[in-house]
Amino acid sequence: MLNIEFSAKEDAHTCEVSVEVPWIVFTCPQCQNYRRKMHQETGEMVVENPGDPQIKHQGMYINPLILEAGHSLS
Repeated sequence: MLNIEFSAKEDAHTCEVSVEVPWIVFTCPQCQNYRRKMHQETGEMVVENPGDPQIKHQGMYINPLILEAGHSLS
C-alpha cells in the first residue's frame, strides 16, 4: 500500500489515483489541473501541476498484485 501526503497545510483534498504504466498518477477532483506522478520502479516523483500550495493533497494506491498475493496466502 502506498499512502502519500504531499504537503503539511491545513486544508486537505483526497486525490484520485490511476495507473499510466510505469507511473502512478494522482489527480485532484477539486483542483482542476492538479497532477502528480510517481514512477512505480524508481520512486521518482514528477509534479506536472502542483495546484494551490495552501491545499494538502493526499492519496492512496494499493498495488493489485499485492492484493492477489495476499488472497493466495489464505
